[in-house]
Amino acid sequence: MSCRFVPLEQAVQFGGVGHSIGEKTDPDGCVYQNHQAAVLLADVTVAGQVWRSFSVAMPSRVIQVSQPLAIRRKLAADAAYAQADLGPADLDFAEVHDAVSPAELMYYRELGFCREGEVAQFVRDKRSALGGSMPVNPSGGLNARGHPVGATGVAQIVELTKQLRGDAGGCQVQGARIGLAHNAGGWNGEDPAVCVVHILEAQG
Repeated sequence: MSCRFVPLEQAVQFGGVGHSIGEKTDPDGCVYQNHQAAVLLADVTVAGQVWRSFSVAMPSRVIQVSQPLAIRRKLAADAAYAQADLGPADLDFAEVHDAVSPAELMYYRELGFCREGEVAQFVRDKRSALGGSMPVNPSGGLNARGHPVGATGVAQIVELTKQLRGDAGGCQVQGARIGLAHNAGGWNGEDPAVCVVHILEAQG
């Protein structure tokens, strides 16, 4: 990831850059892609000249690297909840790293959305669907967006912010105030090396 400063006039005209380098052949896996993502940070007085003013707090951000993958995810989520003084029941929605379809099912349990042994019922009850009690990946996740390896984390934060602003269009979770993003990356043997969990909350 690289960082550079650009004039405000140029930044607001940024349309995004990217191209696919893969072809989706596995129905349970997403396409690896070569895309870029950017977040523009500005003083509120400057941002207010261009964008609608909106405040989002980040009550927690946790990176977990030391344990086996499933344990890492749970430790990162538990630590993020503790930092934010929130629990899974306080969330309105989540964006998770569903590079393969079965992974999302594991996250339901490991991120605390349902208990061990209740994943199938969670799905049958459509709790993770848009309009359910705990929408997961209302954006469509990686299986809809593709797998731009370095850009996924930024894309997730952008998706959370759009939801909290009420700007997610047909994917909008009604009344969304608190969202969680889970991401993973790198390699340690056959597992991702790092798990990251962010929780964002709308202010005001």
